[in-house]
Amino acid sequence: MRISIFRPIVVVSLLLVSWCHAIKYTYPTEEDSVSSACLAALSFYKFTNDLGTVKVPNCQPTQNRFLSWLICNVENQKPDTLKNMLKPVMTVCKKSKPVYNHTVEELYDLYEKTIPTAINIEKNPSFNASMNVTSPIIIPEKKVQRFTRAYYSRSKSQRHSKLYGGAIFIYFAGCLLIGGIVTWSKRLCPKLVQKLVGPKVNMFRRMFTVPPVNSKHKEFLRWKKLILGIIPTRAQTYVLFGYFALNIILSCVDYDIFVDNYFNTKHQVASQTADLVQYRTGVISMIHTPAVFLMSGRNNLLLYLTGWPYETFLLYHRWLARGMWIHALVHSSCYTWIKIDNLADYWKLEYWRWGTGATISGAFLLFLASGYFRVNWYETFKTIHVLLSALYIAALWFHMQKLNGLWIEYVYSAIGVWSADHFFRLCRLLWFGIFTKAECQLFQDDQTIKIKVPRPSSWKPFPGAFRWKIHLHVREGERRPHQVVSERSEQHIEQKKSIYVLVEGPYGFEAPMKNYSNSLIITGGNGVPTGFSTYDALTKPLRESSTETVRWIWITRDTSPLKWFEQELLGLQSRIGEINIYVTRSSQSSESGSTISESGSTSSVGEKGSESKLDIKEVTHQYGNSLTKFEKINIHFARPNLETLIIEEIQNATGSTAILSCGPGTMNDEIRRTLANNLDSSNFRVDYFEETQVW
Repeated sequence: MRISIFRPIVVVSLLLVSWCHAIKYTYPTEEDSVSSACLAALSFYKFTNDLGTVKVPNCQPTQNRFLSWLICNVENQKPDTLKNMLKPVMTVCKKSKPVYNHTVEELYDLYEKTIPTAINIEKNPSFNASMNVTSPIIIPEKKVQRFTRAYYSRSKSQRHSKLYGGAIFIYFAGCLLIGGIVTWSKRLCPKLVQKLVGPKVNMFRRMFTVPPVNSKHKEFLRWKKLILGIIPTRAQTYVLFGYFALNIILSCVDYDIFVDNYFNTKHQVASQTADLVQYRTGVISMIHTPAVFLMSGRNNLLLYLTGWPYETFLLYHRWLARGMWIHALVHSSCYTWIKIDNLADYWKLEYWRWGTGATISGAFLLFLASGYFRVNWYETFKTIHVLLSALYIAALWFHMQKLNGLWIEYVYSAIGVWSADHFFRLCRLLWFGIFTKAECQLFQDDQTIKIKVPRPSSWKPFPGAFRWKIHLHVREGERRPHQVVSERSEQHIEQKKSIYVLVEGPYGFEAPMKNYSNSLIITGGNGVPTGFSTYDALTKPLRESSTETVRWIWITRDTSPLKWFEQELLGLQSRIGEINIYVTRSSQSSESGSTISESGSTSSVGEKGSESKLDIKEVTHQYGNSLTKFEKINIHFARPNLETLIIEEIQNATGSTAILSCGPGTMNDEIRRTLANNLDSSNFRVDYFEETQVW
């Protein structure tokens, strides 16, 4: 399979640019904190010849506020060199009006000349702070230390906010790296992987990687009739547990909270906690933003680096979005509590309104993206999701713009990632061709539409490939992921009709089934395209002398799919392999609840494990001549016992085995569970692959 990674590299590069750009953020050092503390402590005094401001004093050598600030810095700084001691003073003086470019020597000489005449407040009980100060003063050391701690504790917490936000994604990058190594090793080093067998390896896989988190994975999690979403696999659950645990821990630790803090005058401990937490959660939420947009993209480099299916990244996209919004909600709630006494005044500020708008739009995004809306009204969900995402990112941009552009590069990165992804999606559409005419044929029995789309020679499908198809006439703008062969639709059109379509793709990866001695493909319902394309690719090179075995089990409700898939199946009959089709609801069994066995006796199709094979010649009178064409295909009119079939396949295998599943969630979960519980039944490696598209 040829993989072009130019487009994904461009998309991910935009993400990395924002994180690299954020490195430029610097926070006050301890020396800077002392300088700021001295200015803050001096703000309580009035000087007679004061020409500057409280935060940026006039650095003229005759200014008493400036001289007092200089004394405070020299007396309370403890750096290694004199230059570091006076560097904060020189930096501020360059911003004063007029500008003063003092040197270290000049400042230290000025300090030595001033210190003998300065008033030491701590040693002068008669000093009246309410009166205008006519000479330089020496601020009490304890007061400066208290103010310094307030500044430095806030600076340290802000610096750690960036580090902790990065740590969360370093953890995620580690998980992606491990997942990529595991996935790609099966493709690049199959013989090495297939040697990893034994009780300990099987126990690890049984506990961590293969099974669903409980009895369900691909089934929707429901509360009464409300669809809540998809349950992750056990491995995904461990990754998400670590992610949320890390978020909680790093949002709650490493705060220096103390009484008599300069920044907080009311509810000292509570207000300090709220202030520090709101900043950290706000920064972590911002760092999430481009990653959330990246995970939803189809042209995502991480797809190629990990080899994971797109569905996995959609799952992480949803959970990262929830984590991002929870941080934003905590940030907004804490900041609102801090400003609760002046809420009406703050509501007049633009950054406040835009921040509130971003938090509210994020809440609607999560609510309307729940499984209930995605499954029942996908097209409506898609449109609203795009609009609300645009509103969220716009509100976030205005919010950060009004805060002097702090952290805004993450917004630019999210916009860049989204724009680049959609640009390359447009390129894929143009690559396939615009105004492509597709031939549609309706099969009345089960309302299936078979669509044949001519493709350009440069457009190469592969087993497991999927693409998005936009119908230009049947339903305007309908767009869902489809596998490359056929699809099912509820649209009623004429028996045959031509429509114009746009095709975007192909996406996905081919499961490395060719690297295994035995292949078992299990498909259910309209998962047949995956079964067909994989079986076709695996059996094409096989000869009579080949030792590899390929089996395909297709489970369908009735025989109607055999009509619209007839030509494809007939083309496989000459291949060296085995095809078993299980019809769970034949016309006879649907009426009487039983099937006809080869001996003529009946058995219930509802019983677990009942499996009866009906000879095609014996039922020609019931089904006509439609089934006589499938002479080399085994057709069973019963519900298969998948557990028994899988166990037999594992126990009878004389080499490594790969099992590929594509079908309903309940079927996939049963296969996962059965495989996990029977890994020890074989001395050879057994791997599981899954092809599903869940939106």
